[in-house]
Amino acid sequence: MPDDRFALIVASSRYTDATLTQLDAPAHDAEALAAALAAPEIGGFDVATVVDQPATQVMQEVEAFFDGRKRDDLLLLYFSGHGILDDGARLYFATVDTRVDRPRSTALAAAFVNDVMSECRSRSQVLVLDCCNSGAFARGIKASGSVGTGGRFEGRGRVVITASDALQYAFEGDRIEGNAPRSVFTEALVDGLNSGAADLDGDGYVTLDELYDYVYGRVLDATPLQRPRKWAFDVEGRLVIAQAPLREGQSRAPAPAQAPASRREARPGVAQRAWSFVRRRPLVTGLAALGALVAVTAIAFLVTRSGSLGRQPSLAAGRAATIDMFETWRRHDLASVGSGKLAAQAREVLTALPTSPVAPVTATLGDCSGEPDDVSCSFSYPGLGIYLSMEAIKYAAGFRIATAGCYYSDNGNAPKDGTEGCARIIQRS
Repeated sequence: MPDDRFALIVASSRYTDATLTQLDAPAHDAEALAAALAAPEIGGFDVATVVDQPATQVMQEVEAFFDGRKRDDLLLLYFSGHGILDDGARLYFATVDTRVDRPRSTALAAAFVNDVMSECRSRSQVLVLDCCNSGAFARGIKASGSVGTGGRFEGRGRVVITASDALQYAFEGDRIEGNAPRSVFTEALVDGLNSGAADLDGDGYVTLDELYDYVYGRVLDATPLQRPRKWAFDVEGRLVIAQAPLREGQSRAPAPAQAPASRREARPGVAQRAWSFVRRRPLVTGLAALGALVAVTAIAFLVTRSGSLGRQPSLAAGRAATIDMFETWRRHDLASVGSGKLAAQAREVLTALPTSPVAPVTATLGDCSGEPDDVSCSFSYPGLGIYLSMEAIKYAAGFRIATAGCYYSDNGNAPKDGTEGCARIIQRS
């Protein structure tokens, strides 16, 4: 890998302010991610770590990291810990000495990070945030909507990836209370790099887009309430994050050529997706009282839905993409579909679902909802009380099936055993 690759890993696990929960995951995550990125056979990054340091020290390290870089340098900045908002909805990253009542003087301000990134000459900057950005840090607070992380960090040649954005938890493990040794998000990130599973097209390299798609699917499977997000701003080419381990007898091809990247967001803007986690289950008419206390902060997440979202003729293109993938699946021909048309999570679900003895019914336009560039369609299984849902997202190269899932028709919940539970229902019919 080229020499001009640098990473700064910042993690905060311990806090003097009793309002902030002590965390186990960030320190472990920092160590694991740093090792994967620094390994010559994987990331080949020059890596520095900053763990459990006061705000002034973290600010100096961040500023020094971006200072004096060249235009072609690839820079990756990672944060793990608590994310809080002040009364003016300004975002801060908590450090060991942060006071929740005085974040401006005791925490790392997102505005500061944005400024030093904007002043840096590098046009290949990656910002990864594994924290809850809701700023709700008291048990029982209810919230909805988005903190607009992408907008806070918009800049030329920049990609922002977050563990979650729309006032969600960044979950640690499968526990509702207490701590776990690894964050679900970063665990998927590290596993995708170490195993090479994030090399979705099998060319021997893991691009940032592939890594995000892999992590998105893993996180969604583990914690359906948490959805990672990605924004790309005027990126000048493909960003290769790592090499994938070579299989026996395989030789590595030359590094992929830089290809022009889309200037639009990699996924639709969060402001347009406030109801996204409801829309992915089109038959659901209401979700309420979904509470969770996890890792970063304590917060109750309440979402309700009544009626139906706009179903317009403009959804036809997205529906056509899901129908095409549906028919391909029914023909048992998914192997012919590349990663550019079918994300890893959706491929895994479709591969695990049998098409007999009962197959779902083709979706009509009325079975689809969303926006023109983000369409979810449901395919019902006659008489079984379940349905298959697929989400098509429009990228620069066209629509791609980003997620798939199987749910109960009466309440929109997944069976206890997920896709395997649905498969057993179909096989027993």
